[in-house]
Amino acid sequence: SPPLGPPPPSWAAAAARAAPCRHCRHPLGPMDGNSEGLGLLRTFTGQNSPVACVAYAPGMRQALSGSQDGSVMIWNFKPQLRSYRLRGHTGAVRSIDVAHNEELFATGAMDHTVRLWKPSIRGSHKVFRAHTGGVCTVRFSK
Repeated sequence: SPPLGPPPPSWAAAAARAAPCRHCRHPLGPMDGNSEGLGLLRTFTGQNSPVACVAYAPGMRQALSGSQDGSVMIWNFKPQLRSYRLRGHTGAVRSIDVAHNEELFATGAMDHTVRLWKPSIRGSHKVFRAHTGGVCTVRFSK
């Protein structure tokens, strides 16, 4: 029988070949090569447009997602708790990061703003408008 060929590429190798974001040239695709032992825990539905970024806050027991319509969703892991949609951005949300103390999270969007949020129902946030282009990455320092 013919040889099977090389094994399929790892996630990390696939990410290195992924097409970059058309706005900031940041590579899109899975970035972590360690997927062994992971299984689907829960599927969240309800975001109105395609999801562009996701962040996880273990202590908050929530996941956050940003979408092309400019909204941010706070997803609770307990099915009996509802999820919340936060509005503020007028462009696609491209990046989310959770502060290490998990009391704040930041979003960057194509509306040229960075927003600093408190993870709550009210969606209190502070807007930073210093960018001249879309914001593709936000990160808290360690």
